[in-house]
Amino acid sequence: MNCAKYLKDRVQKIQNRGIRMIYGVGSRRVSVTNLRNKLGWYTLESRRDQHCFKLVKHCLNKTSPEYLHLFSQVRNRYTTRNSTAGLLNVPFMKSLLLVE
Repeated sequence: MNCAKYLKDRVQKIQNRGIRMIYGVGSRRVSVTNLRNKLGWYTLESRRDQHCFKLVKHCLNKTSPEYLHLFSQVRNRYTTRNSTAGLLNVPFMKSLLLVE
């Protein structure tokens, strides 16, 4: 994703603090992983991954908005000497955001 690692870590620490508050655990020595599993929550990183996978799935199945369909073009459905079957064709996008 387009977020700096230290910002991702800060948000994860806030979620961990919230989990400790829910269970009334004040010590930071208690592992949050077991408490998170009891709540049925995922880490924020795994949630971001799940959302990304879901978006790709919707693009491939053409159930996403039409402006996202250009990201889901599959190269070839059969293997030749010059291609690999089933690879996504990611179009080159020019962006004017970084141009000064």
